[in-house]
Amino acid sequence: MKNTTKQILFILLYLLISFTIHAQSNLTWIEVNTDKYSIKIPSDWTQKIDLPVRKAKSGLIIDKQMFDTPKEKGYICIDVTKYDYDKGIICDDIYKMDSLDYKRIFNGTTTKQAIPNPCKIYFIINYHADNPFLKKIEYMKKHTWLYEQGKSVYALTAMYEKETFKDYPNLLEIINNIQKSFTLK
Repeated sequence: MKNTTKQILFILLYLLISFTIHAQSNLTWIEVNTDKYSIKIPSDWTQKIDLPVRKAKSGLIIDKQMFDTPKEKGYICIDVTKYDYDKGIICDDIYKMDSLDYKRIFNGTTTKQAIPNPCKIYFIINYHADNPFLKKIEYMKKHTWLYEQGKSVYALTAMYEKETFKDYPNLLEIINNIQKSFTLK
């Protein structure tokens, strides 16, 4: 009798996981078009914020839009950032700045990855941050693809807590589909 109960529980667990993965693999997507780029994101995600254009002390001009997952699921944030500088800027400048910032602030480690066209640089930063609101340490991963257009650099960034895989078993597939859909105008 115990083996039968175990088998039934195993089958129920298997079906639950299968339906969860199937539901996520059948995501519906929406296309977001701006005057600068277009990108496809899952339809239940929202445009979190469209930050005003700002100028850093260094003279770097930053224009950023953010998209994220529904509140009840694991957190994934997608940023599209345009960097401009009066004298021009290249992808390597942003790569160095970003990797040094995360190393200095969060003791993060940066790893360059194989580059999908038309991207110029693709890298991943692993870091951990002490979240005082949740009273825990969050282990984060940040994927960044850098693109050049004229004197500007665009950064497409996907950032998530490593525990997000529990809510999105196909997380990397979602992120890769978002990256593949990103096009500059």
